[in-house]
Amino acid sequence: MIYYVLIIILSIILHEMGHLVASLLFKVKVKAFSIGFGKILWHKEWKGIDWRISLIPLGGYCDIEESIDKENSLINIAYWKQVIILLAGVSLNFLIACICYLIQFSSITKGIIVDLFILKYIFLRDYTSIAPFINDLNLNFYLIQLSFLNLFVAITNLIPFPSLDGGYLWIFPLRRKMSEKFYKRLIGISFYLLMIGQVVLIYYWWFL
Repeated sequence: MIYYVLIIILSIILHEMGHLVASLLFKVKVKAFSIGFGKILWHKEWKGIDWRISLIPLGGYCDIEESIDKENSLINIAYWKQVIILLAGVSLNFLIACICYLIQFSSITKGIIVDLFILKYIFLRDYTSIAPFINDLNLNFYLIQLSFLNLFVAITNLIPFPSLDGGYLWIFPLRRKMSEKFYKRLIGISFYLLMIGQVVLIYYWWFL
């Protein structure tokens, strides 16, 4: 269980690091980088970025400058650059998953198929089938967790819902037509809905 939690945290860190590196590559200002959400437990400014550890370990964030009136803002660069920054986290997660597939199966296609079967068992809450499935294929349990969670983080972040990378892909072309108040309210409400959704999923998977 501890390893599972650590892999979730690692997958999230890798995802946010993708956004961070891509933002710096295109000279977009990164205001803060946090592991976790909510109350800031520790922070230190270095290289112009406020590095944070926050209370709720259900995710993390890379706080990128988005103000329209700032020259080094994400909103003021070409859309193709925005797409690269927004998809950098997903791309890094998928890359990690593919490396695991190549180590374990020498095949990315087979690895994805195996992870999709595991995802099916989890959503059906058929947990008794997961261990025999892994054992029958003679899989490395730690590698399969690493690949699965990175693939899961990548897929979920592509959902076209505000506050997720897939949502920003369609929001950003419309950003200049939105008032600042509406934009912040849209992102704020969708963020809390995502948090509620995560709690519901955890309860569904582990406690029902």
